[in-house]
Amino acid sequence: MLNKTLPARWARIYIAGPIDVAKQIIREGLCATITPTDYIYTGGEEAGIVVGLIDYPRFPKPVDEITNRAVDLGHKLRA
Repeated sequence: MLNKTLPARWARIYIAGPIDVAKQIIREGLCATITPTDYIYTGGEEAGIVVGLIDYPRFPKPVDEITNRAVDLGHKLRA
């Protein structure tokens, strides 16, 4: 058995909005974590999510791919 160690690369997207809509967008071809969160600010609050993407060392990808996927997903989530 061959063991590899690589530095983990990850990206997180913080965005307000309904979690169910985000889940549907993410299901269209991406593996990610999604965590509900609340954004609290002076005078109010808003529900949102934190989306996590990671470059799993067992199946490494080119260095910029995780960032590019996060940026593309961020654009889809805010549309």
